[in-house]
Amino acid sequence: MSELQGLQLRHEEFRRLGARVAAICVDPPERNAEVVGNLGLDFPILADVDRAAVRAFGVLHEDGFQGQDIARPATFIAADGRVRWSSLTGNYRVRPRPETILDALRELTGG
Repeated sequence: MSELQGLQLRHEEFRRLGARVAAICVDPPERNAEVVGNLGLDFPILADVDRAAVRAFGVLHEDGFQGQDIARPATFIAADGRVRWSSLTGNYRVRPRPETILDALRELTGG
């Protein structure tokens, strides 16, 4: 959850660069809405309960948690229907810092 809080703290910077932040999670919509409310997020957490997005982005981790299919931690910057930058990891505790994502976004946008 700390990665979501970090994105929230820098959310206005993402907006100034013309980016929209969204998270995708395999949890049900009710759980995601609870997290958004509890953390006071200004961006949505989209539910991917059937793992369609996880499969499409190639980040499915079969039997990853208590025998359930989950998503590998991944961060993407997409524009014009293409992934322009990504960060993938096999360790669920390792996520890119918001500054790293912002730096990549600035490089891509010239901002």
